[in-house]
Amino acid sequence: MLPSHLECKACGLKIVSYSKLNACGLGGTFTATSYADPVDYFEDDFRDRYAHLEEDNNEP
Repeated sequence: MLPSHLECKACGLKIVSYSKLNACGLGGTFTATSYADPVDYFEDDFRDRYAHLEEDNNEP
């Protein structure tokens, strides 16, 4: 990805446009990575599919 703007909430500095960021040495490419836990992703589907089943602990 290429950055398009920078805003510092602490000091209020705003740099808008890639060319200005690149001139400041802040225009390098970067990678954003996201991770989705399968349990969180499929939890609603799992709950809906098996909600009607009763718990069976196999106890006499």
